[in-house]
Amino acid sequence: QRYQDELDNAENEFKKETELYKINLHNWEKEKIEFNKTQNELRANFSNLIRTDVNTMSEYLEKVLQSLDWARETSLSYDINTLENTVYIDIDLPEIEAISANGKKLNIKDKTEKQLRIEYATHIHAIALRVASYTFATLPSIYNVVISGYSQRIDKSTGKENNEYLYSIKFNKSDFSKLNFDRIDLINPVESFDNFENIRNMSSTGIFKKIEPFKI
Repeated sequence: QRYQDELDNAENEFKKETELYKINLHNWEKEKIEFNKTQNELRANFSNLIRTDVNTMSEYLEKVLQSLDWARETSLSYDINTLENTVYIDIDLPEIEAISANGKKLNIKDKTEKQLRIEYATHIHAIALRVASYTFATLPSIYNVVISGYSQRIDKSTGKENNEYLYSIKFNKSDFSKLNFDRIDLINPVESFDNFENIRNMSSTGIFKKIEPFKI
């Protein structure tokens, strides 16, 4: 009789656990359907917002640009114009003294002034290409990226340090997509600027004269 009682209790407990499992499974499947529905709505909503809502676009672009690692200190600011489908970006470029193999100030004995200037020109032009790439990839509705790069230089007429723009370039998505990014090692950053409308006053030896950038 004791065995039968224990068996009956075990069967009743099994039935209760089975019913509870069925209820939990039903609730989980219901929640899963609701979760997937919500995620799909969020995905569709984000796909629309990232194309039309300037706050969403700005927030997402800021996260992407802030996540980039730079070999030299580089700062960016930007303005998004959804009516023109254009992003205007100002880049505070690293100083020419920062361009060296070990990340420290260059020992002039190691390289000629011309070598240093050419390396610097290549570096700061590559910065613009990289920023444009990430901007186009982040904001699908943007057709133009206008990038202006400036550096702190001494004004010889006053002896004071001023911000001087070294280049300003208008990248459009159509022409930008024609660059062969599968063989990025073949792209010369300085020469690539010739594919786009730009303002630049640079000599063949890498000497920059200040320019007035494109206006917002």
